Amino acid sequence: MSIAAAALLILAAGSAGENTSQPSQPSTAMPADAKEEADPMICQSDKVLGSRIKRKKICMRRTEWQRQHQEEKMMIDRTQVQRGCKPGG
Repeated sequence: MSIAAAALLILAAGSAGENTSQPSQPSTAMPADAKEEADPMICQSDKVLGSRIKRKKICMRRTEWQRQHQEEKMMIDRTQVQRGCKPGG
């Protein structure tokens, strides 16, 4: 046990010396709380197909909702373009 403790102390002392010789750089990673505030969770309730009463709750982050809407729009645009390209239309 004493060898392992001594090794940890040596590693800690070595890493502390390295940090003082290099200039400190600001951290680019955001804390978890800041990420959640920047990209909040949004929940929506959608109707279940085949039922008038049942609903399904879907929760995603704002960026995920935006990506899904963008993909749906691209699919609609692609379908409309393909429909216009058929001969004899």
